Amino acid sequence: MLRTLQSIAGRLGIQVSRRSSVPFGTDPYVDLRSLAPDLELAFDVGGNIGQTVDRLRKVFPTARIISFEPVPEAFRFLSAKSAADSRVECVPVAMGDKPGSAAMAVQGHRGQNTLFTPSKDDFETITVEVQTLDGFCEERGIASVDFVKIDVEGFEPSVLRGARRLLERGAIRFVLAECEFTPAPAEPHGDFFEITRLLLPFGYRVVALYSGGVDGNGWKWGDVLFMRPELSRPVRCSPYA
Repeated sequence: MLRTLQSIAGRLGIQVSRRSSVPFGTDPYVDLRSLAPDLELAFDVGGNIGQTVDRLRKVFPTARIISFEPVPEAFRFLSAKSAADSRVECVPVAMGDKPGSAAMAVQGHRGQNTLFTPSKDDFETITVEVQTLDGFCEERGIASVDFVKIDVEGFEPSVLRGARRLLERGAIRFVLAECEFTPAPAEPHGDFFEITRLLLPFGYRVVALYSGGVDGNGWKWGDVLFMRPELSRPVRCSPYA
């Protein structure tokens, strides 16, 4: 059956593989399973309507997931989808570099929602609660987090600055951040170089880059997986390693 599907897909320019044989660097969640098969706790910062929660539930069926989503409409989708799963907790806050409140520009649960001032006119502004990852973990008595995904439309560096104490003591094993290499004010993403500068001093290293799109300027946006090498399972993914 797999060979038949591969043959049909191949004619359409699509490659089909068993999940167990997906090449390293293709899917961050499959790679994460190889690097951290014992993953127990994941933070989903920028949960939207549960796309990341869905992936984590499939790849890590026994892991606990805490998803943060401050936009009320998106939060209703997220919490309704996760209501029947006791492993998933949904928290209606944004994460940043200091606690308080902030104005957020929103386009609804499927649009671009950002704490930055947008360059488009089709946004409404709402006020959202902001916490820090450091503060949240201290309040909950959470000593460490295996995995933190951050997709907050350009606010990724602020989220990381709000996790400084966790990062300093190596209490976060993996970070997956949405990044850009070329600034795109109309569609902001975290600056790859700023995020790297924030993480490298704490011993984090780039594992893989996952392109989400390329345009005439090159890399448009994508995800980058970082890890503390001493906290991961050694994986040999190159025949030349």
